[in-house]
Amino acid sequence: RQMRRVVLRDEAPAGVPWDVALLPEPTLDARSVFDRAVHSSMRAASAFFGKTDFDGQINWMTTGLLDVTGERPWSMMTGNVAYLAIGAPIAGHGSWMVRGAWSAGEPSSWVMLGEFTSSGDERHAIRAGVSYGALRPRGTDRVSQGLSVGEARTAGAVYLLDRWTVRPGLDVSYGLRVDAYDYLARSPVLSPRLGARVAVIGRTAVTLDGLQHAVAPGTAEFQPPAAAGLWLPPDRSFASIRSGGAIRAERVRELAVGVEHAFGAAGAERTVAFRRFRQTSHDQLVTLFGPGTAGASHYLTGALGDVEVTGWSARLTGALSPHVRGDITYAAGRVGWESATRMSRRIQALAPSMVRGPRETLHDLSASVHAEIPATSTHVAMAYRVSSGFSATGAAGPVARARFAVEVRQPLPYQPLRGGSFDVLVGVRNLYRDLDDPGSFYDELLTVSPPLRFVGGIQVRF
Repeated sequence: RQMRRVVLRDEAPAGVPWDVALLPEPTLDARSVFDRAVHSSMRAASAFFGKTDFDGQINWMTTGLLDVTGERPWSMMTGNVAYLAIGAPIAGHGSWMVRGAWSAGEPSSWVMLGEFTSSGDERHAIRAGVSYGALRPRGTDRVSQGLSVGEARTAGAVYLLDRWTVRPGLDVSYGLRVDAYDYLARSPVLSPRLGARVAVIGRTAVTLDGLQHAVAPGTAEFQPPAAAGLWLPPDRSFASIRSGGAIRAERVRELAVGVEHAFGAAGAERTVAFRRFRQTSHDQLVTLFGPGTAGASHYLTGALGDVEVTGWSARLTGALSPHVRGDITYAAGRVGWESATRMSRRIQALAPSMVRGPRETLHDLSASVHAEIPATSTHVAMAYRVSSGFSATGAAGPVARARFAVEVRQPLPYQPLRGGSFDVLVGVRNLYRDLDDPGSFYDELLTVSPPLRFVGGIQVRF
């Protein structure tokens, strides 16, 4: 497809294209092996930068974490983040993208991801990538975590996912992700998945899914968001609930069968889906901010026990209007807990609502909306989750609570690069994990007193 000219393909003065072909050939007197190598390298470099349709963005952001537990009502941790994303299509195959973010504050951290995505019309829709990140805790946090000066928590991952169109109406999805965390008791950890989608009548299809996820503390920050959007490096350090205790990864296994039906005209298509699922979590993670921790920038984590959720869900997704898209999901399930023998007395005293009875019923509603306001070109993205199973500081049992995330991006009438845009971005959230993040049903529900996270800055797209 034809893409817009970007800054890396600017023209030379007087409208003469900048092309290394215009460079003079080395003279006969200068035709040494070195001259030929330099000239060939310049030709290759100019062909790459001059003929590649680069696309990407640069962000300079300021972030903040506001402690809302009441112990430190005005405790605000701030930091500066630089985020860069650049990619380009590979003719006839797909596209590549490199993303990275750096924070020089306290704690300092960085993350990077390289990813390849094949073309949507390929029989094998492949997505493959490798990521790596590091977090260097603050001096005060090193003491609480038993870390030496200069020691960092690091995480890396390699993954390959494929959606194979066996024939029209039959898709098979499979993949494997391998994560390595230097702070886990057992590493690396594997996350395989297998699924299928079969068209049965018209625009109705049956889906089957089986997967296993390994979720470690810090996963929500080291891994890129499941949906496209800003990726911030880790800005919160963590330690085991038990002083000096081992940190384990949670293992989530899920089996699901469903039916989905698409309706509506092209461009305004909607899909309704029903699923029956069974999810089992071993070493279910708990995350505790607030009382007993070092504030908004530090949290405690541990394994609560094993939990099984059996239930169903209904989801509606698609275009709500020409400028609004979204989805809404309702899920209900019966929950069975095994003995939480790993639960320390300290957590029972700080957050007793984490300790659940052997049986409970769960009701959960989540929604996300992406809206474009034509008059001002303002883009608004919102996510919201309300559930009957949240844990909260001071509560004796599960309570009904809601969490949210809002992001507003406003283009300005200024174009620093030809073919690009200049936007102001503002966001606020207390939703600890994105709605589409893989993991357990309870990962967000067993996160107590997450701080408010603020993001503001500028975004240059080219």
